Amino acid sequence: MYLINKNQQGVGMIEVIVALFILAVGLLGALAMQANSIKSNQQATYSTDAQILAQDMVERIQAYNDIDIATDDAEYHDLDLSVTNPGCAAAGCDKDARKQHDAFEWATALRQRLPAGTGKVAFDASAGVYAVAVFWDANQDGSLNVDSCTDDSRAGVQTCCATQNTCYLVEFML
Repeated sequence: MYLINKNQQGVGMIEVIVALFILAVGLLGALAMQANSIKSNQQATYSTDAQILAQDMVERIQAYNDIDIATDDAEYHDLDLSVTNPGCAAAGCDKDARKQHDAFEWATALRQRLPAGTGKVAFDASAGVYAVAVFWDANQDGSLNVDSCTDDSRAGVQTCCATQNTCYLVEFML
């Protein structure tokens, strides 16, 4: 038979409680890392989608533009993203309807794939360079304020992109 010293009664219980506390702290740390990983993964998805959507508009502009005609270079400058679907995709669009259709499809994709997603397109005629910017609210807290960017020039789009918390900017020369 074992004799237990009265001074050591409950020591095993305290050891178990301390071990459970240490385990709980470790599990909370792992949980915090998992949550941070999910947030980072979501941000990477948004950045990738923004790059894809910006490149989509670049390709639409290049497909529309006739390299031999300079008068159509600025057709997509200050693109209106509030347009409605012209409904000409199946039958084929004329020149103006094609631009409206491109704006409608791009705006729809921006809103569907990015939180508060929107975009701006600007053309600098003196340099022959387009700027295509895609904006989104990465924090999803309503902090995106592209409406305050009223300068629709290429420099204005660059400045607007620099002042927003999440923006992807592509510039290309025709």
